[in-house]
Amino acid sequence: MSLSVKLGVVLAALLVLSGCGSFPKTPQEMRDQSKDQNGYVKTETFVVNRPYGEVTQYIKRKSNECLSKTFQITYSQKCGFMSTCEHDAGTTKYIPVANITAARAEFYTKFWDSESRAVNTPAGDKAVLYLAEATPKGGGTSIKLYYIDHERYQWTRDSIKAWAKGEDPGCPMLSGSY
Repeated sequence: MSLSVKLGVVLAALLVLSGCGSFPKTPQEMRDQSKDQNGYVKTETFVVNRPYGEVTQYIKRKSNECLSKTFQITYSQKCGFMSTCEHDAGTTKYIPVANITAARAEFYTKFWDSESRAVNTPAGDKAVLYLAEATPKGGGTSIKLYYIDHERYQWTRDSIKAWAKGEDPGCPMLSGSY
């Protein structure tokens, strides 16, 4: 785990523990936090020239294929003059959700981090990493994307945008992220 990733983990943990800037737990909390101009949840709206049905089914398929996983998290840390120690950081479980109707679709992925869960979240209380709302627009599809504005979570924005366009950049590397 690089120093910048470790610092990101520490920063995120401090924000969550302090109650300031905590991760949203529901799609509505994600929407609400995006309204705070000083917050870290940002929005972006874009239109893709692909039919709504194709876009929604592809995002659903790629979300399930790439994000429905549980990872054992470990990281290395220098623990002596010339030695490195492996540390078990628990597990992180990703849970993609897709709610699709003929007029609107909602996609998000929740995560459940066993290490932080033991410290600050009750069982079943998972954080939302992003929210994508899709609606038909002419012959294309409009996407409103809510995302956490931090380089650690750039993969959420990049993946949803690529999947909406019908692209397959491969699954994001999630192992070791938390």
